[in-house]
Amino acid sequence: MPKVLQDMTAEMRLMRETIDQQYAEIAKLNRNIEALNRQIRKKDEENARLKERLSKYEKPKKNSGNSSTPPSKETMKDEIVRRTKKSPQTKWKEARRTGRS
Repeated sequence: MPKVLQDMTAEMRLMRETIDQQYAEIAKLNRNIEALNRQIRKKDEENARLKERLSKYEKPKKNSGNSSTPPSKETMKDEIVRRTKKSPQTKWKEARRTGRS
């Protein structure tokens, strides 16, 4: 009987070592998964920012400057921007008038 117990003890020791190695490997894999998930979140955030930037160029807001919308249909903000924005001709005329050409 003692031989059977010794064999079982040795087998249990080997099984415990195998289990410990597997736990270590699982912990390592979990750390890798967490790192990859962080990278994915960063890429998702960057992707969302880039999509937002791109959407401004794909579908610009319509106003009287880029569509057939009459100026009377513009929002107040767009109208103010349009009226206060100087055209290249106006800038050139001012520079010429003040002697900065």
